[in-house]
Amino acid sequence: MVFATYFPARALLVTTKPILLRLPTAGESLSPRDLYDAVAIAVDSTGAITIAGSTNSSTLPVSSQSYSPQCNCTNLNSVAFIARVAPGGAKLVWGTYVPLSSAPTYRSVNPGVPVDTINAVALDSSGNVVFTGVAAAGFPVSSDALQSAFPSGPAGPGITYAGYIAKLNSNGSSGFLHMFGSAGQLATQNAPASVALDSAGNIWITGTTFSPSSLPAPAGTPLVGNSYIAGLAPAALWFP
Repeated sequence: MVFATYFPARALLVTTKPILLRLPTAGESLSPRDLYDAVAIAVDSTGAITIAGSTNSSTLPVSSQSYSPQCNCTNLNSVAFIARVAPGGAKLVWGTYVPLSSAPTYRSVNPGVPVDTINAVALDSSGNVVFTGVAAAGFPVSSDALQSAFPSGPAGPGITYAGYIAKLNSNGSSGFLHMFGSAGQLATQNAPASVALDSAGNIWITGTTFSPSSLPAPAGTPLVGNSYIAGLAPAALWFP
């Protein structure tokens, strides 16, 4: 063991992967609990560690200069977070939430459902964070993004999710966010699952989509199934 440390937050429930907190059965009492779920990690050339996941705790150690110091979550609906720890685990460099633009207000059938999650992270040569996941309507998409509007999807009683691909600068203070693909009732139907950067800085993502025709693919691209691989321009081009 080289080092071990906690990432401090008030959290009563810790899981090993993104989940939906189950609803109580008839006659059962199920109290809301804090969720803290770190699911992705990347390490840069200096040894600094970037972690990401989802939480419904408003007590993560974030600063006023972060992309979003406010959780905009509830005890029943969790949002994404990203944090960077110094090499050797000596201190927290920065931390931020990546929430919806406003606090979620969903029907009682949805307690415990994450409103946005992070599935994977990657770092470019400047330490900027490229990450991907799924989110509900209200995700703060950049106005000049590749796909700047939340896509339409089938109506239903629950939350409608869509995939996204995003970038946060190296000090966690500003970001650029795209929607990517279609929308659906199940997060796994529209989930970018992994992300990687090549030596030229191009972004490569893989995942699944509910509607292949909704992918922002170049003309003539064969759309033959629900799984995809996509390449985007170098991450350095995403910021002025």
